Amino acid sequence: MRLCMERHPYGVSCTVEDASPVGRLLLVRGHLFPYDGDDIAAIVGDVVFNTRSALDHLCVALTGNESAQFPIFTTNVDQAEIDPTTGKDRNAPGRKRFKEWTKGMITPAFKHVRAVQPWATNPSNPDQDFLAVLNRLSNLDKHRRLLVISRYLYNVSTTYFPPGDSPSTISNPAQVVIDGGLIAEFLMAGPDPDPRVEAEGGFEIGLKEADGQAWDLKLPDSLFGIVRYVEDEVITPLDALVAG
Repeated sequence: MRLCMERHPYGVSCTVEDASPVGRLLLVRGHLFPYDGDDIAAIVGDVVFNTRSALDHLCVALTGNESAQFPIFTTNVDQAEIDPTTGKDRNAPGRKRFKEWTKGMITPAFKHVRAVQPWATNPSNPDQDFLAVLNRLSNLDKHRRLLVISRYLYNVSTTYFPPGDSPSTISNPAQVVIDGGLIAEFLMAGPDPDPRVEAEGGFEIGLKEADGQAWDLKLPDSLFGIVRYVEDEVITPLDALVAG
């Protein structure tokens, strides 16, 4: 493996494999330079914390209860869910908290808070509702550790300069590659013990809720989406009721 280029926040490595009877293949992989991501994780954590706190402050203003929190539930706590083992209602604790946190709200505010619950707005997949994701990220950042930041190469254009021949370029505009992933594959016309390769492109930043998780949230788009949703669909309508 040979590091061929260090022009961007990543380098590339080259390996040659026999592909008989076609010939030999030059495989090029992208490698992100070491970066712990703590500064980005801290910024994301602040955004998540401030957004979640804004909801709690709003709930306090609507109820007059300083210990109130904005309720976020993925299950309809008004409906009983009996545990077959214990015979107890799993939703009873959540139902109690929901009532405590919304006690004193005027009817329009209560109805709106209930209407924006993840189980109501996204019944087929409540865990992926904006409020549900915000709540999980807030709990992770607040109670455990910094959020997990992941990075990917994207839109990489790779050029191979074979000795005595014209350069060959491979571009993959829609390609997103994990660290160490294959970014290009060239057919070699002849021997080249020290291949020259250059690559250029960008890298994307993602946010995982846990180490080893297969999927993640694309930054900054996902974060903007959460903040915009909370502002437009939750804070603005309820703030008008506080002012009124």
